[in-house]
Amino acid sequence: MQGEVYPAYCYGIIGLQFFNTDRTEITPGSDVVAEDLDKQWLLCRRRHKHTCRDLMLPYYRDSRGLANASEVLSVKSKSGYYYRNSDYLSAITMTTTTDNWRPTATRTMLEQRAGLLARIREFMARRSILEVETPVLNPAANPDPNIASLATMVSLPFGAEPNRYYLHTSPEFAMKRLLAAGSGPIYQITRVFRDQEAGRIHQPEFTMLEWYRPGFDHQALMDEMTVLLTELRLTECMRLPYAMVFEDHTSLNPHTCSLQELQERAHMLGLQSPTADRSLLLDVIFSHAVAPNLGLAQPLFIYDYPVCQAALARIRQADIAVAERFELFIGGMEIANGYHELRDDTEQAQRFAQENAVRKQRGLTLMPVDDLLLAALRHGLPDCAGVALGLDRLLMTLTGSQELKDVLAFPVAQD
Repeated sequence: MQGEVYPAYCYGIIGLQFFNTDRTEITPGSDVVAEDLDKQWLLCRRRHKHTCRDLMLPYYRDSRGLANASEVLSVKSKSGYYYRNSDYLSAITMTTTTDNWRPTATRTMLEQRAGLLARIREFMARRSILEVETPVLNPAANPDPNIASLATMVSLPFGAEPNRYYLHTSPEFAMKRLLAAGSGPIYQITRVFRDQEAGRIHQPEFTMLEWYRPGFDHQALMDEMTVLLTELRLTECMRLPYAMVFEDHTSLNPHTCSLQELQERAHMLGLQSPTADRSLLLDVIFSHAVAPNLGLAQPLFIYDYPVCQAALARIRQADIAVAERFELFIGGMEIANGYHELRDDTEQAQRFAQENAVRKQRGLTLMPVDDLLLAALRHGLPDCAGVALGLDRLLMTLTGSQELKDVLAFPVAQD
C-alpha cells in the first residue's frame, strides 16, 4: 500500500489537534498517505486548563489487531485500519468520548509501577524495616488548615446512629501509636485521600510511602532516602537549608523579614486577600517563587523550616529557632515531606488547638483531635524521624511522565 492515499477518520477526539511531523494537520475526512503514516510520528497538541504542550508520540504496532494502549485514536480507511506487513497500526493513547472506560496508564507503566513497589519493599526488608497496615477510616483527622479531609458516615455497630469517619490523609497518627507500643522501624505503602486536590500533579486519592526510623534525626533519614533514590537510579541528592533557598529566590530572610514584607511579596504573586497569617504567606511565596526552581538539575532536600511551619516536627532552639523538617524536590515538584518527630504530647495538643483556631479563622470545618495519638505520645514515642513520600510523583520522575494520570490506571479526577 506504499504511496496509496486514504481518507482519514478521527473519532471522538476532545480538545486535540493531530499533525504529521511536517506540520500538516490530520483532520476528519482529510487524505493521508499510508506511507507517511508508517514512517512519521504523530505530533499531538493537547490544550489543558493551564498549559499547552507538544508531545511527539510514536505509532504502536500489534499483529493481533489490538491496540497496545488504552484510549485509542484510530486513523481508519474506508475498508478498515491501515495495515503494513500484516501489522496493525494505531496511534498512542488519547481520551475519547467512547473509550473513557479504559485505563490512562499503559501496560508498560503498570509494570514499572509494580517494579517500583517491589524494589522499595526489597530495600526495606534488607534494613529490617517492618511493613505494617493501619486503618484508612478514622474518627479523628489532621487539623492542618492546608489539608482538606474526606469524610463518610459509618454505623457501628449495625443499626446504630451513623458517626462521621475520615479517610486518612496520611497514616502518620496510627503509625506513631505503633512506634509508641514498641514496633521498632516500620513502613507502609497505602492509599491516602485529600479533598480539593486535582490537576496535573494532584489527585484526591494517591499512593503514599511512609516510614519511621527510631534513633534517627531528619538528617539521618535524608541519608537513608538518598540511598533509596540512588538505588532507584536517580542522581545524588543535594541539601540546602530553607532560609538559604528562600532568600536566593526572593531576597527575603523567611525567619527575620517583617510581616509587611511578606504581605507585599505575596500580593505581587497574586494573593488578593490580605492576611496576617505568616505561615500562609510563606506558603504562597514559596510555592510560586521558589518551589518551581528546585531540584531541576538533581534531587534537592530543603531542611530546617521556619517555626510557624513546624507541623509535627520538633523545634531546635538556637540563635534563630527552626523546625527540624525537610522536603524533597525533583523537577520543581515536591516528592516527600519529613520530620524529626515531635514527642511532647502537651506541645502537640497545643499545636492541634492552634491549627483548629486557624481553621475557624479561615471559615473551615474544625477537625476532631486524635486523642489516641496524644495518649501514645504521653506513654512515650521513641526519638525518631519519619517521612511521607508520594509514590505516584516519584514514578512520574522515574519515567519522565508529565501528569499523574499517566502513571495511574484510573485517576479519580481527569481534566
